[in-house]
Amino acid sequence: MWGLGLVIGFGFDWLVVGAAIVLAYFVMFDALAGTTPGKFALGLRVTGPDGGHPSLVQALIRESFTVVGAIPFVGPLLALGAWVWIAATIRSSPLRQGKHDLLAGGTRVVRSRQS
Repeated sequence: MWGLGLVIGFGFDWLVVGAAIVLAYFVMFDALAGTTPGKFALGLRVTGPDGGHPSLVQALIRESFTVVGAIPFVGPLLALGAWVWIAATIRSSPLRQGKHDLLAGGTRVVRSRQS
């Protein structure tokens, strides 16, 4: 993101493009591979309600909270609040689904079947 800011400047355009890149990263990895490199390293994957990869729409809904941090001034605080809310809803769910998973139609993060 730093390099992008050096090229286009660190203004509003940088925030919008940067947030879009972050959102696209999570959505594309979730929908196409079922896991990001970080989740893969931890032996985790995201599943859709049918057990396969989430659809693009499900992944977009599930990961949409990631752009909250890009809101000027209050973004980091709102992002922290979103993480706390998601963690609380995961802990209170018998299936360990956060509210973002439920809003996305029932996605889940599960352990990979790899040994």
